[in-house]
Amino acid sequence: MTNDIRKAQRATLGTKPFLSASSGQLSQPAKVKGPVLRSGQGVARLSSSLERVGSRGITAITSIRPGVANPDADPMTHITYLASAELRGRGSPSEGYNAASQYATNLMKKYGLEGVNSGDPSGNPFYQTFDLFGFDIVPHLHIHGRPTIGPQLFQYGFYLDDTTTKDEHDAIRKQHGHRLPRSGGFSGNLSVDALKRAGMAASPVQNVIGVVRGTGPQANEYIVLMAHLDHIGARGNTINFGADDNASGSGTLLAALPQLQELQKAGKLNRSVIVLLTAAEEKGLVGSRYFIKHPLPGIPVTAIKGCYNVDMCGRWELERMSLGGGSGSGFMRDAVLKANEALGANKFTTVNRDIDQFEQRQDGWNFTQAGIPTVFAFEGLSNPRGGGDLHSDYHQPTDTVDKIIRDNGGNKVRRFRDLTAEVARIASNATLPA
Repeated sequence: MTNDIRKAQRATLGTKPFLSASSGQLSQPAKVKGPVLRSGQGVARLSSSLERVGSRGITAITSIRPGVANPDADPMTHITYLASAELRGRGSPSEGYNAASQYATNLMKKYGLEGVNSGDPSGNPFYQTFDLFGFDIVPHLHIHGRPTIGPQLFQYGFYLDDTTTKDEHDAIRKQHGHRLPRSGGFSGNLSVDALKRAGMAASPVQNVIGVVRGTGPQANEYIVLMAHLDHIGARGNTINFGADDNASGSGTLLAALPQLQELQKAGKLNRSVIVLLTAAEEKGLVGSRYFIKHPLPGIPVTAIKGCYNVDMCGRWELERMSLGGGSGSGFMRDAVLKANEALGANKFTTVNRDIDQFEQRQDGWNFTQAGIPTVFAFEGLSNPRGGGDLHSDYHQPTDTVDKIIRDNGGNKVRRFRDLTAEVARIASNATLPA
């Protein structure tokens, strides 16, 4: 979830000790040794058979949870890797983010998803690459006036191309004007070439996208399952691991891939499903905005009928879920509620509607703005009956895997995994309002 400047100003990164995802000590970027749950009864360390993963591909992973036949189906497998010291907080852009992207790509290939972006400059059809002009999130970043989080102000980053409107140019200038040169062609619309000549080079970063092709008569319509893959990165030797924000959401989607494959094989997906892991969410919802502005080949925005975004779903009590989405959430809100009921004895018994205040601070906002029914799940508030504050580890080096284990044994993300698959099934087959 995007940074709240007021909260960030109360915390100075690098002045507090930080925990690794494994031992709670200062970590070196070596093998992943994060804790995961053993059969729901306690914390076990990954054995030496959990090899390093990333650009080298999915390796054999065993001895994670006795009795679990497929570790890929356990969100804690992916959360442990994504929030490891090796990935150094997955900042957009960074080598750690690139490794996370390749990891997700390999899983999508493994479970039969299609990479449809054949013309991507990276050569990887699972990528949607764009040039990001970005600025680091730092505790004392000064922004004139009261900050409004959301894509309109491009608080930490932006892309610039022929889809960038005049209003967006004005917003970029307003937000970053003190950083831009006073001369050299900046009197009108901003220019990529002019920015680069001024030394403001962009860096490529990528959304990761796979398609589960539906088998019914509405296979050319799409439901999006989304989570942001990035976090805020590292500051020197201080790593912001981003276990809850948002390795939890990304790991949940990746763990649902085996179930989505089975639904497809069984002919239970009428519409197709897009699994979208976005970049640069922490720079101002940039990746999701780029996705909406740059439709994939053969998938116009009008073909996207609904969106489910999951952002920070690992913490707090097992039994509760917070659900957001304004009046435009429509059938997607109903799909999530029906999916929860379909979980039976494993359903979330408390469903809070307490997070609409964060609607413009999550990637689903760009889909809402495009007129797509969108709902989002977010578990960052402290009051189990609804409301309260964000947890104290939000955007801190202490957002580590062991906190997820401590709160609910890692079972909450497993429940969200099952919910995600049910949302895909129900939304894919829903009769849409005329």
